[in-house]
Amino acid sequence: PPPNEYYSSAINLKFIQLGKAGYEDFDIASIVSNNIVVSSNNGGANARSVAEHIIMCMLVLARQLLQQELSVTRQVWNNLQSTNTELAGKTSGIIGDGHGGSTVADLGRSLCMRILYNDIKIGEVKETTLALA
Repeated sequence: PPPNEYYSSAINLKFIQLGKAGYEDFDIASIVSNNIVVSSNNGGANARSVAEHIIMCMLVLARQLLQQELSVTRQVWNNLQSTNTELAGKTSGIIGDGHGGSTVADLGRSLCMRILYNDIKIGEVKETTLALA
């Protein structure tokens, strides 16, 4: 980000749109004191990436990947010690069905998971859109 002096000298600057979530790199007090509006509403730009990471974590836990990897690297492979579980048929509870939550729901459904959700905007239209009704 530019130095704080920039904001007071940029007399025509009225609005800053951040292409990321979070303000931690910017001195918001300095920006606002110069009557500049800052927005970081990225509209779910990273929703797919985050949703895929969540599904990956579910797979790692369900398949006990860490335990399996330790078993192999310690050369004591015994597949009977760890039983793998499929995500198909399992239930995923999602809190919030915005960009991220609805993307997790889509990916979970593609793996034949049962999806439960809770959101402040619960309604028949939303449930139909998410194919939960």
